[in-house]
Amino acid sequence: MILGENFNRDGADQGWSPWDGVEKVDRELQRLWDSEIKDYFKAEGEFLRTYGVQAGYESSYIRRVLYDHEKLAELVREGGEENARLFSEVLKRLFRFKEEYLERHLDRMTGSGGTAPGSPSGGSWN
Repeated sequence: MILGENFNRDGADQGWSPWDGVEKVDRELQRLWDSEIKDYFKAEGEFLRTYGVQAGYESSYIRRVLYDHEKLAELVREGGEENARLFSEVLKRLFRFKEEYLERHLDRMTGSGGTAPGSPSGGSWN
């Protein structure tokens, strides 16, 4: 939804309703899910179920990612403004979880202890 699309150049209301936004949020979330997210999650899920353990992923990681994928799909199916907000929160937590998992894995591999440039510990590449 583009801010101000329900107002003319003078700022006069052209029949906006708070429920209009809910429908637009639902449609946009469904569009994003269908066009950009669903296929990625499907491929990632298939990979983790088939090769995840062999590829070195911990079973707890696999379970968490697959659970979050299913939760996100459920929120899209159910729709509504609150579920769109929850979708955003679950997706952010999933990204953070995956990022932290990868950082821990890389730290173990390299023995760096999390001191990459820009990290909270303020390390440097040199």
